[in-house]
Amino acid sequence: MTAGQMLLAGFNGLFTKVENELSSLQGLVRTLTVDQKDHNLDVVKESQNLSISITEKEADLLFTLFFVKRLEVMISFFVAVRLMTLTLRGNRKPIETNRSK
Repeated sequence: MTAGQMLLAGFNGLFTKVENELSSLQGLVRTLTVDQKDHNLDVVKESQNLSISITEKEADLLFTLFFVKRLEVMISFFVAVRLMTLTLRGNRKPIETNRSK
């Protein structure tokens, strides 16, 4: 593996771990049972209401959006690395990117 491939594999592993943990958290919140005395906690009520209101179709959309954000973070990282590399080489030309914000 080249250094770039290892870096991409590292990014992929990091984001896969986050995605798996998010799925695990959603499953735990759905099965969470709360005592009546703790039911007045806003955090518990809001998390249960939110997890119940997310349908399977919306969950698929959220994971698709997470994938897009994953790509966006990787692109931002590589643009920043390229900028640092050009700066260290003494090239002061601005970097042109096709990304619009």
